[in-house]
Amino acid sequence: MIRHAFLLVVLLTAFNTNAFARLDQFSVPKPDFSGSWELVRNESRIETPYGLAGLRNSAPTQLYIQQNSSQTLILTTRHPGAVPRSYQFNGQTWLLAIEGDPTKLLMSSRIRGLSLITTGAGRVAGETVNLQEVLTMGAAGRTLTLRVTTTRPSGAATNTLIYKRASRNQPPLAN
Repeated sequence: MIRHAFLLVVLLTAFNTNAFARLDQFSVPKPDFSGSWELVRNESRIETPYGLAGLRNSAPTQLYIQQNSSQTLILTTRHPGAVPRSYQFNGQTWLLAIEGDPTKLLMSSRIRGLSLITTGAGRVAGETVNLQEVLTMGAAGRTLTLRVTTTRPSGAATNTLIYKRASRNQPPLAN
């Protein structure tokens, strides 16, 4: 009888320990987007010049991504004058909304599977703008899909950019 009671106490203790464990201990690993990426133009669909403000191009031919252990992701290009875009996994950051306009939107980011989903809304040049950027790692980490949807009163437009991995090494960030 004492053995059964001891076993029951051990099992209940183990269950309670796991019940209070952090949820992300049991989640799948977060994707590693870091590296150099090249646009596959014939597989991409570009509908609008909006999106990825600060990078000086709504469909950059090359992306450079740095991702650190605190799950901050920095996306940039080698275009002169490019302003890197910074994302905090499961956090918030201010990002330029539309190229040529200094207005920034407070963007919220979260990880869902192999995707980093970033959304925000605000007023730009007197109109409401909703922005969603979805960065998804492909199978085996060799492709990257970046879907940027800009919604304005005149309608929504989406750029779907397909990139192939050029290298895992990243150049230094542009100033």
